[in-house]
Order: sequence, then C-alpha cells, then structure tokens
Amino acid sequence: MAAKKTARKPVSKPARKSVKRASAIDVLKAEAEEAQVLPLEYMLQVLNARAPVREAGEPAESFFERMAFYETRRMDAAKAAAPYIHAKPAAVVKIDAPPVEDKPVNVLELAKKVAFLFTMAQARPEVDVSPLKLN
Repeated sequence: MAAKKTARKPVSKPARKSVKRASAIDVLKAEAEEAQVLPLEYMLQVLNARAPVREAGEPAESFFERMAFYETRRMDAAKAAAPYIHAKPAAVVKIDAPPVEDKPVNVLELAKKVAFLFTMAQARPEVDVSPLKLN
C-alpha cells in the first residue's frame, strides 16, 4: 500500500517592516545642520579629523571597532563631498573637421602676403588684418 502524500501548508513570509534607514550622507547633512555650518565644511572637518588613538588598557577589539567606524565615516564624508568639489565631466563634443595638411612654406609668397597686409593697413586703417580674419 502506497503512503499517502499530504500537501504541506504554504509558509507565509513574515511581513517586512518598511523602515527607511537614513543614508550616511543624510546623517552627515543632519549633523552639519546641527553644527550650523555648510554641509561641505562639515564633511571636510570629518575628513580632516584626527585618527583615534588606542588608549592605555583599551582592548584591541574595541580600538579596531572605533578605527573601522572612523574610516567608514571618512569614506562616507568623502563620497558626499565629492560632487561639491569635483565637477562632473562635460559631454564630449565630436567635431568633424577636416584634417589640416602641412604644406611647405614658400618664403617669397609669405613675404608678399605680409607686404600686402602692411599696405592694406596703411591705406585703409578700417580694415581688420588680424590673423583670425585673413583666411
């Protein structure tokens, strides 16, 4: 005789509480408001704070916990301060300009052009002979 298979009751998952945890950046901003300084100034103060020193008789585990908290807090402050300090890179604009060809310079032709420009500048002072306008 075959054993009866019984269906298992579906197990319901416990309802998750939607607790919104404050991010490290939000905590730093709140602390800056409490200290009444600009967020960037506060984050720079956190970045430049001295590292914790192991006190006499302090267990190594607690010191390493303090050190880990110190490093984590500095990294969070650096991440939060970076957009204020470093500008985002601009969009890359691609210009389809024809390549410039190097041509040998004929000194005689160059002298003729310079003489012509001096003549034009003396005869008609209103003509702009700046290098940008010559081409």
